[in-house]
Amino acid sequence: MPIRATSLVISATACFLGALPAIAQEAVDCRQFNSIASYAPGPGMEITFTNASESRRTVMWQDTSGAPVYLMDLNVGESAGYMVGPGDIFAMVDGPGNCVEMFRATAGQSQYVMRAIATGAGGD
Repeated sequence: MPIRATSLVISATACFLGALPAIAQEAVDCRQFNSIASYAPGPGMEITFTNASESRRTVMWQDTSGAPVYLMDLNVGESAGYMVGPGDIFAMVDGPGNCVEMFRATAGQSQYVMRAIATGAGGD
């Protein structure tokens, strides 16, 4: 199933990263990286990914067979909007490719803020 991307815009955030609000989202355990599959039962929506972590992150989409697909890289403080569907699964990985955090997009969700600190061990 192809990714439903229509636009990708990256910009540096000017706000203090510690002041970003908590966002309601469905967490997914990193032990499911490379195995849990996306499903998109509803209409597309744009989610803004913001990197409020301590280092660069790569955003991966888990396709409908559970395989990770590269979407983008975000440096600390950068944000990018991407068209997704509710039910899509995303993993944020560190430089070596270790899963740091994952989530499933939920209907009405407009942003995801990366906050987890990578230990370098994977499965954080």
